[in-house]
Amino acid sequence: MGPNKSSAADKRRYLKLKKLGCICCRRYGIKTPAQIHHITVARKRLGNEFTIPLCAWHHQGMPFDSDMRPSAVTGVFGPSLALSKRLFIAEFGTELELLDEVNELLQDDRNLIFEQEVHQ
Repeated sequence: MGPNKSSAADKRRYLKLKKLGCICCRRYGIKTPAQIHHITVARKRLGNEFTIPLCAWHHQGMPFDSDMRPSAVTGVFGPSLALSKRLFIAEFGTELELLDEVNELLQDDRNLIFEQEVHQ
């Protein structure tokens, strides 16, 4: 299987991550849909098991509302990984620390907040 291919186990993980919702927004008590973020170390993408759920803001710096300025979104939801990795880490921890937190949450299906079918 090539480096970009997803196995059945990977797809099950991605579904659970999406049901978990954004790991950063959870800290604010907010339930937001998540995208799958693949962790990289030294510019090398790690395997599919090194994935965390991030909303569009925390993942790609896309505000929830097109009328919101990034500075306003940062003030409410914290920094975006895409816009400032340094501030993101200061607020939420490293991606690997978030991975540990995510993997712990995935141990209990009661943490999977989005019950509707979630597609990739």
